[in-house]
Amino acid sequence: MNKLDYARVLVGSHLDQIRQLFTAGSKITVIVRPPGGDEHDFVMTDDDLDEVGAVVERTKAREKR
Repeated sequence: MNKLDYARVLVGSHLDQIRQLFTAGSKITVIVRPPGGDEHDFVMTDDDLDEVGAVVERTKAREKR
């Protein structure tokens, strides 16, 4: 198993544990951005990426208040 596949398996198992802490149907997204590695981002989600982007924008707007 390569490093990326291992990361997917490990993160996936943690997502299952995290999901139990929230309301049923909650979406979870993990984003890892290595320094200087624009081509090596890791995103794992059970959500639509447009929805993920909307959450980021709402969060940014709240922080500006």
